[in-house]
Amino acid sequence: MAKGYFYVFHDPEDGFISGKASDVARDMAARGAFRPTGWVEIAVWAAISLFVSREISVYLNLAGAVTLVLWIAVVVLLYAVSRGILFLSAWISSRKNAQNPEVRQALRQYIWFGEGSMFTESEDSRLDISYKRIRNIECEGDRFILNMSTGKQMILEKKNFLEGKPEKFEAFIRKKIEEGTSLELEEGAPRARVLESEEGIYRLYQAAEWNRLKSGREKYPFSMYLLIFLCVSAGFTFINISLKDGALPFAAYAAVEAVLAGVCAAHYRMKNRQARSEKSLRKAAGREWKMLKGKADGLEKELVFFKKGFKVRTEEYTTSYNYENVNTVIASEDSMVIAGDGFSFVAMAGTETLGYPEIKRLIEGGKKIHIEEMSQDNK
Repeated sequence: MAKGYFYVFHDPEDGFISGKASDVARDMAARGAFRPTGWVEIAVWAAISLFVSREISVYLNLAGAVTLVLWIAVVVLLYAVSRGILFLSAWISSRKNAQNPEVRQALRQYIWFGEGSMFTESEDSRLDISYKRIRNIECEGDRFILNMSTGKQMILEKKNFLEGKPEKFEAFIRKKIEEGTSLELEEGAPRARVLESEEGIYRLYQAAEWNRLKSGREKYPFSMYLLIFLCVSAGFTFINISLKDGALPFAAYAAVEAVLAGVCAAHYRMKNRQARSEKSLRKAAGREWKMLKGKADGLEKELVFFKKGFKVRTEEYTTSYNYENVNTVIASEDSMVIAGDGFSFVAMAGTETLGYPEIKRLIEGGKKIHIEEMSQDNK
């Protein structure tokens, strides 16, 4: 066996293949599926709701503020119905997937149990997990249950062993737990501590804001405020027309529209100015850290850099990434943000640190990407 002593697969715990409505709803909420995808979607729903509410108002002979309340109610109702349909379609698909062996086969996770660790691989990364993470092993009939230190269980069916004899697996794991095998890496490779904290998230936000401004993109785009102005103006016009005898004169109507445009323009400038401020970035970082803190494993992490990629290392696991997966590297004086599809790390390896030249050489040589450097002048 070239890759390990045992080779086995197990089904991942994913709400979208479990077939349970509660799991699907939880995963959809975690992935933001119930939130609007953008201001274009909100504008579309507002326009549709405006047309529907106007037809209802004409049919019921409604006027005045009642039409505005009706419009808002129709917006909320139609949006809720759309997300309900999305949930039902996802749930039905999940139930079909749970009963489809071909789908489950495609989503199975394959694990190697080798000499130094157990690990999984994909096209762009590899995750090595130390046997220290296994608290104990249980054998129940035709399956093994690995109780992990994180509180989760990994259930391995004996029939799912592709390499290695299942009858020898329990003794192998017990021996590895007793040995407490650690994950070792080359000592000469440059390393950097990962700043996994509220301060680390702030530096990640700071780099993202700098990169956004450098590319000329606004956090709150003008098009968003234009859509708001058009939607509110359409609603105001609809109400003003429906008032009939009580409608505003054109001069007063134009003045109200001018005030609305001024408010939108002022808010656009104010929000983008606030978005750049340190206070705003730290406040946003604090909110995100409160959400992530409970999920953090509390392990000290470091990045170890090699010629073709880098590793995220702790005492219990190591994740390997190729430089080809990296799309953004931004360095300040004492830290560096490395980001790609599905990951972002803040490493204490800035332009003024000792190991930065070697790390820069490895990253730029392996990825052919230029590291953006934030100086005090362009922060």
